[in-house]
Amino acid sequence: MKENHLLINRNTLAIRKIEHPEFQSEIIHADGVQYAADSPMKILFDCCILAGSTLKGNIDASRHKLGVKDSIVPVILDPVTKLIVMPTHVPNDPENIWIFPEHVLETNVYTRKNSVIEFTGGKKLLVNLPLFELKRQLKRTERFRAMRRVQSFMIMKRDDK
Repeated sequence: MKENHLLINRNTLAIRKIEHPEFQSEIIHADGVQYAADSPMKILFDCCILAGSTLKGNIDASRHKLGVKDSIVPVILDPVTKLIVMPTHVPNDPENIWIFPEHVLETNVYTRKNSVIEFTGGKKLLVNLPLFELKRQLKRTERFRAMRRVQSFMIMKRDDK
C-alpha cells in the first residue's frame, strides 16, 4: 500500500478522477490541491484498509444501515475520526466526485443538470448532478451520520452498565 491514506485528511473537501498522463486523481483540500497516480477508488480503499475494513464492506454496511439497494451511499472511511465521504454518482462512474460533506456550506443550481457546492472557506466545485439529487445525497449522508451517533451512544450506554 502506498501512502494514499496520507492524501485524505480532515481538510479534504473532495476527490475526483481526472484524465492525465501521470495522475488519476485530484484531491481538493481547504488549503490547496494535490494530484495522485492512483484512482480515487484505490485511495479510498487504502484509507478503509488502514482503518481495518474495505471500501466494498463499508459501502455494503452503509446500504444495509440505510436500507437502500443502490451503491450511492455515504461511506465511513475512519470510525475513530468519524470521517465520512459521499459519492455523487455510482462509485465507478467517471463523473463521480467523492465529497466530504462536513465541509459543505451551501449548494446551488448551476444549470438544470449541474450544481455548485460551496465549501467552508469559500471554495466552489461544479458537479454534474441536478440540485435535487445532490440535496438527496446530502440528506442521506446526514441521516447516516445521525444513525452512527445514536449507535455510538447506545454502545457507550451499554458499556456503562
